Order: sequence, then C-alpha cells, then structure tokens
Amino acid sequence: MTRSRVILPQIVGLWLAEGWTQSTREITFTNNQAHLIRFFHSAFLSALPIVNEPRIYAYLPPGQSYFKRQISGLKYRTYTHRQANRPFYIYRISGVKLVQEWRKLVKEVTQDERNYPYVLQGFFAGEGNVKFSRSTHCRMIRMFQKRPIPLIEKILKHSGISFRYSPDEGAYNISGRQNLEKLWSMQLGTLHPSKNKKFEEMLKTYQQHHYKRGMLPQLVSRNLASPITSKDLSVMLQRSHPRISHVLIQLERKKLAQFKVRSTYYWFRPGDDTVIISRQKDRVLKLLNEPKRVFEISTALERTWKAISRRLQELEVLGLVRKTTSCWSAVLTRKRVIAL
Repeated sequence: MTRSRVILPQIVGLWLAEGWTQSTREITFTNNQAHLIRFFHSAFLSALPIVNEPRIYAYLPPGQSYFKRQISGLKYRTYTHRQANRPFYIYRISGVKLVQEWRKLVKEVTQDERNYPYVLQGFFAGEGNVKFSRSTHCRMIRMFQKRPIPLIEKILKHSGISFRYSPDEGAYNISGRQNLEKLWSMQLGTLHPSKNKKFEEMLKTYQQHHYKRGMLPQLVSRNLASPITSKDLSVMLQRSHPRISHVLIQLERKKLAQFKVRSTYYWFRPGDDTVIISRQKDRVLKLLNEPKRVFEISTALERTWKAISRRLQELEVLGLVRKTTSCWSAVLTRKRVIAL
C-alpha cells in the first residue's frame, strides 16, 4: 500500500480508540502525545475538506503554564487539570456535514480487510500498552476500551490472534508468543515509538518457543520416520537434551526402537519393512551383487576374514544374505535397509 492509503486507516484507528464516536456535530480526538495530535490533523486535512477551523484544548498539570504549540495557526485554549501529570490535548473540528462525510469514510475503510493492520496500529497508539514483568514472566499487549468493540474483535480474529476481553479491566488482553509475534509482524507500534521500543524489548526476552501441552511428544514422534540421535532432535526442536531424552524414554514404551552404532545411539519408529545395519555391513552387502567368497570380500574391504565372517553371519540373521556352498550372495528383499 502507498503511504497515503496507510495513513487514513491509521487515523481511523486513533479515532476509534480515543475519539468521541457518538457525536453528530463534531469530530474529536484526545491524546497526550503531541506528535499524534499533529499526525491526526495533517492526515485529516488530506482526507476531507475542512470548512471550520480546528481547535485544540490543552490540559496542563498544576504549576505548568507553558507548552509548545505543535501546530501553528490553530486556536489553542489552555486549562489546568489537577489530576494530570503531563499535558494532554483534545483536538476538535465541528460541522454536521463534515461528521457525515467522516463516518462514511470510516465505514469504507473498516470494510476493507487490507486496512485491518493499519486500523489496529492506530488503535494501539491511542489506547494500547505493553504489560511486561521479568519477575512474573508476564508478557502482554493490552488495548483499553470500556465496552467490547466488534470491529477490533473482527480484526484480531481475521489475523488469527487469540484474545480475551476483561470487563473488569475494560481491556483486550493478548498474550502468548505466537500472538505477540503476529502483532509485531503487523508493525503494531509503528505510530508510537516508546510503546514500540518496549514491545521489542519484551519479545527479546523469550528464550525459546513454547509448545502447547502434549505437543512436544507429537513433534518428536513425527521426526522419527528415519533414525536420528537425541542430540539432533534437541537442536531441531530447540529443547534441552535431557528434555528430549525424557520424551524418548516415554515414547519407547510405545514400540520405539533404539540402535547403537559404535558409541552413538539412534532412535526411530520401526516398521516391519525396515532393517538397520551399520555402514560396515552396508559395504559388505554392496559387494554381494554377485556371489563372493569370504577372502574376496576381505581383500576388497581390507578387513580380516574373521571380521568379515562375523558381519556376514549378522547379515544372514537379518535375512539380507545367504550362503551357498562356499560363496555368499545378497538376498532380494522388499525391506527398507538403512545404514548408519
């Protein structure tokens, strides 16, 4: 999308979060960030023609009489607010016809699914925050609203993001690494640098992906179609070696096979058509496309005849070779032979 197409849904999100959406005579937007007031003003001017001049009401903390006027040429009115600890602003534009045009524009924007991420960016900049605590391992995005907003819920569901609305807190709570990473990929904090920075710092504290309850044994089992070591599984699934070993021991009771090749143990889910052999046995087997005597195999592989005889006997037990008089030959089989 072009920058102009992005800005409009962003200010729609800001207005839905902190605007007076019930008024039929004026458009208002309240925020304590001067740059968002300036952004809303410039974006609104480019979206709709304004007949009446906008006004800005600045509410200052007790004892503060000066503040920087971020938008030159507009009428400012200043007041002291006893409960304020920083300035906050109310931006107002009056006009019945203007409100009608604005509501029509809001409807068009919110009906287009391509605008959903940008509407959510605006909403988060207005009424969102990052709840993060290292001590309690709390990681959460919250978006405040006294009553549930069907549009916000529709956007979150469309994006595959799980959420919970808390009536007591008056907030949408979103937690879980998968949900938070989806919000990050949507550039949720792009309009609010300080919130965005805190969001990024919170995501960096994740050490590993957490699977749902009972998911890890399923993932381990899926990766056992071919022999694999517990160390390789640990790297693949990003879990500690002891944790993977514990899961493998549990799965072993369900007919899981373990093979030792030299000093390395391999795990896999065996089938009736699968045979595991060592690489040395595999080299012997490959020489038996034609019948051969023990000394011929011994010479070709540069091994003692006793070692070759033992390998041949082991292959015979597996049903892969047979002896005819003094020669050994491979047996045709449909079994899947895996060399480790």
